[in-house]
Amino acid sequence: MAKAIKKTVAPSFATIDHGHNKPRIPYRAMFMLVFVPSRWMISAGKLVPQLASYPLEPGCNLIEGSRADGIRASRLSAQLAEEGRIRIPFDWAPDGISYVQEIETRIKGQDMMTHASVWEEVYPGDSETHPDNPAYVAWLESLVSSGKLPTCPPFQVRRMMEQEQSRLMVATASTKAHDTGANREAMQAHSDNLEALRAIWEKVNPSAAGKKPLRKKAASPRVEL
Repeated sequence: MAKAIKKTVAPSFATIDHGHNKPRIPYRAMFMLVFVPSRWMISAGKLVPQLASYPLEPGCNLIEGSRADGIRASRLSAQLAEEGRIRIPFDWAPDGISYVQEIETRIKGQDMMTHASVWEEVYPGDSETHPDNPAYVAWLESLVSSGKLPTCPPFQVRRMMEQEQSRLMVATASTKAHDTGANREAMQAHSDNLEALRAIWEKVNPSAAGKKPLRKKAASPRVEL
């Protein structure tokens, strides 16, 4: 005897998109990077520029909006030039287009677009970005080696070396008083930075390389007899 054919059904439940497939990183406006002559840093043992980030939002940093929903930054550019700062063109990016990426994120149940650098990775459900420091440092080095940005002046290297020495002394004292993993890591980081700066100082300091520093020729007074 043949079995009766059964037609099974399941209810259709309404679903809610919780945005689990999107990152949860905070909103960040479109921005541009700016070179500041006095700002340098040691990263991965390399001395590289510490670029500043300027939001490109109308009403902020002398930024104005245009009728075509564009951005006017002429006033900001003039101020940066007056201060000796350099606006990093977007086409200096590794891909020749932009160093900023646009990302769809979910914040408090709402989907919106945010921005991050191309050296930052994002993951679904994660509220933080994860920077690719080696790639970023390599790009910064390329800007200096190609002549697009100036090299760090010797006096700045010396100043950073003195500052790092002071930080190392403080970190060492803190480690002796409280021998914790965090304090030991801080002490080691300052020690590594100081070692890197000393190596750089040996290269940029004329006296350290056995060269005499350049001196202005003393002017003799002109005496008419």
